[in-house]
Amino acid sequence: MPVVVANHTRAFRPLRGGIALMNANVRLLGTLGCVATSDGLDRWVVSAYHVLGRPHGAPLADDEPVFQPAVGVAENPVAVTRSDRFDAALDAAAALVTPGVGTVGEVLGIGPVAGLGDPLPGMRVLKPGIATGVTEGVVERVQGARVEIAVPVDFSARYDLSDVSDSGAVWLERDTRRAVALHVAGNDTGIELAIGMRLIDVLASLGLRLV
Repeated sequence: MPVVVANHTRAFRPLRGGIALMNANVRLLGTLGCVATSDGLDRWVVSAYHVLGRPHGAPLADDEPVFQPAVGVAENPVAVTRSDRFDAALDAAAALVTPGVGTVGEVLGIGPVAGLGDPLPGMRVLKPGIATGVTEGVVERVQGARVEIAVPVDFSARYDLSDVSDSGAVWLERDTRRAVALHVAGNDTGIELAIGMRLIDVLASLGLRLV
């Protein structure tokens, strides 16, 4: 089990961004990014595909149970996967929330999400993930859907932007709380760097919009 921030791995009802979730068949602990809808009535939890789906882009099956926060507890199943709600290229997927399970358009430790924004170089951003909690970075580069986020120059060189199990978290613009990117990876070259996918592209591909 990777090191995690205990508060972010607790059970939360209603569901919100920044909390732990796990596909029971994959058993890879990750972070719930945001809550979305396809028609204004249904609710979907959005996270990384390698958390909700399969590593290496293998096809996603229907009706696999998604737990919050962990597998094996009777009250923890909260959603099911759908084979038409993933994009392996963007490393993004969504699971349909079970009727009766509440949701809210907020992220833990930051508050309400104020809609979508476009990531731009120089933008200061925040991420609530279950491995490192709420961290702050600066958008360094945007190339198509790929967003690279670095440690701000006025922060310690030992600052941790992200770690294993933060996958699926959403980066939000610090000043406006607009969601701009889905966190999908860190960097293992020795330079602290977070990799996200532009959330506008992610939600468009999944056929969803923010609640």
